[in-house]
Amino acid sequence: MIYPGKNLPSEIKPDIKQYKALIKFIGTIYGPIADIGSVSLKTAYISENYHADISQINQFDFNFPVPYVGERFSTVLCFEVIEHIQNPLQFMQFVKSLIDPVTGTIYLSTPGRMPFMWSSRHFFEMTPSHFKKWICNPLDLVIVEHRRIPVKPDFNLGDIGIRPLLRMPFKLFNYTNAYKIKSKQV
Repeated sequence: MIYPGKNLPSEIKPDIKQYKALIKFIGTIYGPIADIGSVSLKTAYISENYHADISQINQFDFNFPVPYVGERFSTVLCFEVIEHIQNPLQFMQFVKSLIDPVTGTIYLSTPGRMPFMWSSRHFFEMTPSHFKKWICNPLDLVIVEHRRIPVKPDFNLGDIGIRPLLRMPFKLFNYTNAYKIKSKQV
């Protein structure tokens, strides 16, 4: 496992302030825990701080229907993944299938930039209201809590145009939407 600040290439600087804010947002975490997508520094930081063993679910191409993995988790982490998926509703249906329908919790984050700053590397970036309307409502999921967490401005050499330049000086435009999501109880 990669831990923040250890064994990292020198050009990667973890955003420890963001990770601490994410830990504060999550609060108490219950196992078993799964993480969707590639191993991230956020997940490694959470694993280290909670002394938790986190199952990694990354062996699928999430752009296609994913077979049921046969396990249910109390907590599912999904950080900065959904915006890379061509069918986010289908993807969230899979994520929902992983949680215990009564006690399970999904912690999900997405970029929180202003629409005119959305990245060309993402299929979908959504405002919180669109995320609720297009993803949560059709799947009977409830956003229990939403928080905007500031992040360091990013500058990716693959991005072109004015957007990467605007992200640099304006902290206002650089945040993560963090969501705590549960199944709707009927």
